[in-house]
Amino acid sequence: VTPWTGDPDKPARYSVQMIFPKDDPWVKKAKTQVKKIAVEAFGPNAVKLLQRGKLHNPFRDGDDEFPDDDTYKGNIFINANGAFEGKKPPGVFDQKVRDMRKRMDEGELAEAIYSGCYLQAEIKFFPYDREGGKGIACYLFRVQKRKDGEPLGGGAPASDVFDEVEDYDEEDEALDLEEDDDEAF
Repeated sequence: VTPWTGDPDKPARYSVQMIFPKDDPWVKKAKTQVKKIAVEAFGPNAVKLLQRGKLHNPFRDGDDEFPDDDTYKGNIFINANGAFEGKKPPGVFDQKVRDMRKRMDEGELAEAIYSGCYLQAEIKFFPYDREGGKGIACYLFRVQKRKDGEPLGGGAPASDVFDEVEDYDEEDEALDLEEDDDEAF
């Protein structure tokens, strides 16, 4: 729910990776929808092209792409970007459908919505055909937090690891090390 980029030369974008068990009933329905969109956009051979990797398929097999990562074992995943090429932030709502962006700053929001929490998402599959490729992609419009889960890869939220510093003094902010203090390393 906060923009990020894995490449410092590219602009940050809003995105989410959603992980589902391969046998989840929603996955079957969504795959049917993607096939229909592909055939409408790219013709009767589109399903074969999706299967062969000639068209981008939004459904990716976790066992194939991350064989050594238990998070993906037996799962399918989808990457969804915010609208307008990831520039538009998705709506973020809590369990009572309250807008979390209106009640929290970006830091608080990042702690509340993290990799590993359970979300419900409003997404839309759409065809694209532009320089560099074509296929079916996925827009992310809104998410609703359902419940907390085990953090994935990024560790626990800072509030679970650290306590507030009661006697914080800004003068203590910088370490006072001598240049030739070998004990520092």
